[in-house]
Amino acid sequence: MTTATTADKELLSELFELLTSGLLEAQDLQTALSEFDTEVTSALQYGCGEPMALAASLKFALANHCATGDKLDELHEQVVEMFGGELPDFPVSSPKMTTPDYFRWLDTNLTNWSEDGGYEALSLDGHGGEDLCLFAVRRQDTDRVLHLAQTLGLRIERPLDVWHAMGA
Repeated sequence: MTTATTADKELLSELFELLTSGLLEAQDLQTALSEFDTEVTSALQYGCGEPMALAASLKFALANHCATGDKLDELHEQVVEMFGGELPDFPVSSPKMTTPDYFRWLDTNLTNWSEDGGYEALSLDGHGGEDLCLFAVRRQDTDRVLHLAQTLGLRIERPLDVWHAMGA
């Protein structure tokens, strides 16, 4: 994807639309796509491998539409902000809550968020970074997001799938 074809740009545009649940105005979408392009080029020039360059560039271009952090409670605060403060607070009453437990809990809350199937948290693999990066996408769009990401060389996954693969 280092030299994006017209088809790649169309797929990337669709991916951005889905990752932001259609909240980007046309001009903002073009700005985000341009920032992504610039960041990928810059990262590659500085010696980042393509997977890391793509992930970092996506995170940069859509920074206002994802939650990032290295601690679950901090990450959750940002997820709550993404939903206008109307999701339940981080479940501090469960001190032994594991990361998979949190993502199961979050999935239940996002599923029940709206009448049209709710939302789902998807994780962007930062290729070695400690921060988690989550996007909340409409559940009905999840399979398409995963397909587009794979096609474009981005590693976006359901957080629980990542933890299950690790044996958790």
